Amino acid sequence: MEFFRYIKASAPADECHPVGLTGVTISASPVEITAIAQFLPHCAKEIEALGDGSEHEHFACEREGDPPLLVFNPGAGE
Repeated sequence: MEFFRYIKASAPADECHPVGLTGVTISASPVEITAIAQFLPHCAKEIEALGDGSEHEHFACEREGDPPLLVFNPGAGE
């Protein structure tokens, strides 16, 4: 398992590259944590069903300005 972040910069979004993290802190309400908790098994089922045909899934953020949450399949494209 790995965690990544994308640095906010003046570069266009398609020129941003992930940077590895040593840990992650989630600051969220109980409702948001529950939604994330339900999203993760969905991602696992997609990866199991589609194998390397599943690259990533986006969590639907509720508020404008929330950071994106993506789950990436490390086996994608193999």
